[in-house]
Amino acid sequence: MCESTIGWILLGFCQVCSVQERDVGHGVFSSRISPVTPESRCRGWCIFDTTLGSLRLTQRLFERQQEVLEYSRELSIHEGAEDCAAEIDRLSDVVSGMRPIEHSPEFLPDTAPRDDWIQVIAPGQPAMYIGRSGECEDVTVIGCRYTPQGMVYDLEPQPGCSARHVRADWVRPLAGTTRMCFYDLLSGELREE
Repeated sequence: MCESTIGWILLGFCQVCSVQERDVGHGVFSSRISPVTPESRCRGWCIFDTTLGSLRLTQRLFERQQEVLEYSRELSIHEGAEDCAAEIDRLSDVVSGMRPIEHSPEFLPDTAPRDDWIQVIAPGQPAMYIGRSGECEDVTVIGCRYTPQGMVYDLEPQPGCSARHVRADWVRPLAGTTRMCFYDLLSGELREE
């Protein structure tokens, strides 16, 4: 899909949902893991709120996706961008069968202590870091430990850093991909599920 097509969709979204164009943007995203086939990479376009960590506006895009795509198509045709209208038609066909799903709690680790053992992300596993302001980043967990401030994950360091440690509640497993294990709060021992 070309950038001009995303521009038409963004414009349609703003007009259908009464959103100011300055409050949203579009850009390329890339992920090491695809939601469709976990063993492959995923790359494409995204529409996002320009307010850091906010999904307040763009969540309406999914709720009214068919209406937004239909209006975007009409706008692009009116302005003579038939190639973009054809791409919007193809996208509309793909998303017409999409339905929201309820958040499934089995994707989140069970951190309720059973004796002195808690479930954690296993070392060497991919995960999603969600920072204080809502920014998301693909990470690899290299270890974990219990501190006076609570559980901490050691993450693969970023370039130029020697170590990276974050609160455990800022790291989430990737559904269907991340392997979990159990951690003994007293000894620091890890065991497989």
